[in-house]
Amino acid sequence: MKLLMKKVFGSELTGGQKCMLILLLCTMALWVVPLFDNRLDYPLPERTDTVRLVFGFACLLFPVIFIPWLIVCFRWGMRKGSALIRYGLPLLPHVAMAAMFGFLLLADSLLMPDGADGKTFSRLWYGFTKDAGHVWYRGQEIPGADAASFERIDGYLAKDKNRYYFERTGFEVSDPASFRVFDEHYRTRWDDFVWAIDKDSIYFIVSSPVSEPKVYKYRTIDYDGFQIVPSDIGYPYTKDKQYVYCGQGAFPDADPESFHEVDIYGETVIAQDKYRVYAGCCETPIQTYHRENWFTGEDGLPYYRDGENVYDRYLRLVEDQNSFPAMRIDTTDNLIVYYPEYSRLDLVCETMPSKDDQEVIFCAEAAFTAARLDTFTHRNICGPHVSGGALYQGCGNGAAGVMTWADSKWMFAVNGKDSLLKNAADKQGMGFVQYMVVYDGKIASQPFKDASVNEYRCMCEKDGKLCVADSRQPQKFEVFKNALLDYGVRYAIYLDMGTGWNYSWWRDETGTVHEIHNKRIPYTTNWVTFYK
Repeated sequence: MKLLMKKVFGSELTGGQKCMLILLLCTMALWVVPLFDNRLDYPLPERTDTVRLVFGFACLLFPVIFIPWLIVCFRWGMRKGSALIRYGLPLLPHVAMAAMFGFLLLADSLLMPDGADGKTFSRLWYGFTKDAGHVWYRGQEIPGADAASFERIDGYLAKDKNRYYFERTGFEVSDPASFRVFDEHYRTRWDDFVWAIDKDSIYFIVSSPVSEPKVYKYRTIDYDGFQIVPSDIGYPYTKDKQYVYCGQGAFPDADPESFHEVDIYGETVIAQDKYRVYAGCCETPIQTYHRENWFTGEDGLPYYRDGENVYDRYLRLVEDQNSFPAMRIDTTDNLIVYYPEYSRLDLVCETMPSKDDQEVIFCAEAAFTAARLDTFTHRNICGPHVSGGALYQGCGNGAAGVMTWADSKWMFAVNGKDSLLKNAADKQGMGFVQYMVVYDGKIASQPFKDASVNEYRCMCEKDGKLCVADSRQPQKFEVFKNALLDYGVRYAIYLDMGTGWNYSWWRDETGTVHEIHNKRIPYTTNWVTFYK
């Protein structure tokens, strides 16, 4: 024990110093007591609420704060030979804590509403107070509230013998005997709200930081089946056997059984049923939601594309559809990178997609072709592949890399290609095998010698977006693969190239077709194709 004390404090302690140290350590117990004071249980105005929170945390953490401080003061005081430093400075945390507690005591007395009866005045919960004849919420009297029967129901919801209240807002309940609140009071990133129901009515009660609470009332359709839609976001969707409700309105055409939240993008909560997509409390003309369909416009704002139209951040139709390009092109010293704004992918086989098909945005040869044949067969495509939702074996096992598209999600992999391709086929997707050049931000394979000069192409993922990267000019493979890494692609799978095989094209927002490499040969067999 003596060795430990000497190690901690730098020297052995005298009997008096030990007694003083024990006394100071015992004072830590004093700061457990304020935690049981009801002044820590109700919100005060903003200027004092911060003090209350700091004081509460300080009480809990006091031993963690005080013991290191005590050791520092003892060592410093003994080195300086100063009793003031040794015994006086350790009391500073006590002084700070006492000052905060005193501030709360003072605020408690100063915040008593004007005209309150001090003898019968008491604090209730969440800012509610009362005396023998009045009830207040955050210092403002609740009109008509009966103090004797006033009681809490849930969160900020209360009642007396006459009415129900949310904060200061009173409202009538159709059938008090069957009235029930769902779960607890909800606090979201937008507002505070409560859902409740009785045999006759549904109640949506919402409180905003900038306005008085409002109570919206609907007719009850299904009392027993009424429920809150499960949510990780906390948005106020509810439903019964006939309708889906959102805040102050209902979706008359929504399907309650399939209705569910799917995403939150920025400030927009997005839900989906079997018919359409919903943005917050608004129906949209979009049928199926895909998160990857978001893109950033030239104004820096987010937009959504469903293959036919462009929508703003709230999924409202944009009036000027022609101001959004179907293709974004980026360039570096060694790359030309194409970013199609698409809604689906497929691997088209046998016949190259027609330029007259206005739905096609971009197409390029994908898997290798085994032999130059005058007639098409899936056996002539190297490796297993999925086209139009059907799985074909192809020629041999192909390269080690695989890229699939299923359920509007892409996947790059270097293992398990058989199961990934089967999954893509089961979900009516697409997929092909090729050399994986970059995998998880690192070079994955070396399909060509570093010194081999050619024009190269890869399908890539960069920053969560699919793109196609072409070499800007004939270059060494080493230059091309390093250019991909420098550009920041996470995955890159090779696409078939070489004179004639590299022929491809893309369509701009006006419908004009642009060719990439204008020489074409008749032996190409498959094309990865982006559609609007």
